[in-house]
Amino acid sequence: MSEGAGPTAGWYPDPWFTGQHRFWSGRAWTGDVFPDGPAGSTAAPVVPRPASERPPSSPPTARSAQPPPAPTFAYTATLAPPTDPMGPWDLMESEPPRRRLPVTWQVNALALVVGLIVGFFVVERAVSDHGSNSSASRPPAFTPQQPPSAVPTSPASDDPSAPLLQRLVVRQVDVPPTSTVQLLDGGNLDTGETTLDLCNGTYPSEALRGARLQVVELARDGTDALSTEAVLYRTPADAAQAMTELQHVAASCPAHDVVSPVGEPTVTTRFKAPPDRSWPQVAGVTRQAYAFTTTDASGQTDTAVAVYLRRGRLLEGVYFHSPAGAQPAVDGQTTVADITHVFEQRIAAVPGASIGG
Repeated sequence: MSEGAGPTAGWYPDPWFTGQHRFWSGRAWTGDVFPDGPAGSTAAPVVPRPASERPPSSPPTARSAQPPPAPTFAYTATLAPPTDPMGPWDLMESEPPRRRLPVTWQVNALALVVGLIVGFFVVERAVSDHGSNSSASRPPAFTPQQPPSAVPTSPASDDPSAPLLQRLVVRQVDVPPTSTVQLLDGGNLDTGETTLDLCNGTYPSEALRGARLQVVELARDGTDALSTEAVLYRTPADAAQAMTELQHVAASCPAHDVVSPVGEPTVTTRFKAPPDRSWPQVAGVTRQAYAFTTTDASGQTDTAVAVYLRRGRLLEGVYFHSPAGAQPAVDGQTTVADITHVFEQRIAAVPGASIGG
């Protein structure tokens, strides 16, 4: 469901996770969630939905300004509320007060009222369906937006070595079950998409690429944990040119806003000391590592580490979006240096005939 359209406010199945409902404000999803069943061993587990069913955006974390009404789905009168004191379910009672049973005439009257109401809605629905069959008269479907497609077998390229890129990027088997690996939009295209954008520089070598594959590892909360991008250039000299361009742009990066030549945000980039001075080297693999901050026009500052690895005509970028502290495990490794080493070893193991080096 996209913002600004959808059913009326209420609790609906969470489009990001199974086993819980999420509150729809009438215009957008909120951070208010509620489990799908009674607490305890019979509660449905909360797990990420398959990649093909989740929206592309991260699930919201901000809760409603006013607590939403307590849900009524799948609960019994004796259900104990969750223990989170900040949730909207504070208004629920774990055990409602005892009430006197209704007498027979009250039961009969209630059944009559319910029957009249149900009959009214059945007739109204039949008349509405008969009067119009156009899709425009129906409420918008309650379906989440589709996420980026799954990682393809190989990039969209006729380069005979393109399929090997699939083995070089981060894979689903490399990450914990709480993370998912997805292909970025346009991530298997080598034209019309950017590989090198450090300091919003100009990189003529972008026209020399022959195959490309970029995927992203998403943590359970939907944030980007790691992105990897493997590129095949036409010749080893072309890949070497790309590395030389990176060095030149980083060395001459101005201390003011730089407008992107490819439509990326305008940012100011400030480089820190190279993070890889103590990292081990892998024979045959050339490495450039950059730690830097970017500040956009609104003053938002982000810190990142970008590592570029080359062998022959192969170049791989490993991008850490939150490099401080332990990282989500990749092939069992949790530091920036060790995760980088995983990809260096993969590049070193590629047959030289496939990449010209």
